[in-house]
Amino acid sequence: MKTKLTAVALSLGVLAGGVVAPAYADDAKAGSIAEQTRQDLADWRQAGFDEASVYALSQDVFSDAYRDRMAKYQELRQQRGK
Repeated sequence: MKTKLTAVALSLGVLAGGVVAPAYADDAKAGSIAEQTRQDLADWRQAGFDEASVYALSQDVFSDAYRDRMAKYQELRQQRGK
């Protein structure tokens, strides 16, 4: 009986290890996505799309101010290699 329990416990441990390993890989992937999102938001804000100006700029997306800021944002993204 003890041998059966040990075998079952070992099998469950191996199965659990197989489930946990991909979870760590997902965490690393999520961390890199989170970092990319933070960098993208920093570029967005550096281009002039902050909380105070985004509403005013979104009213006329064909204005020169909006186009200038969008061009700067795209340039910043290209510099980071996105």
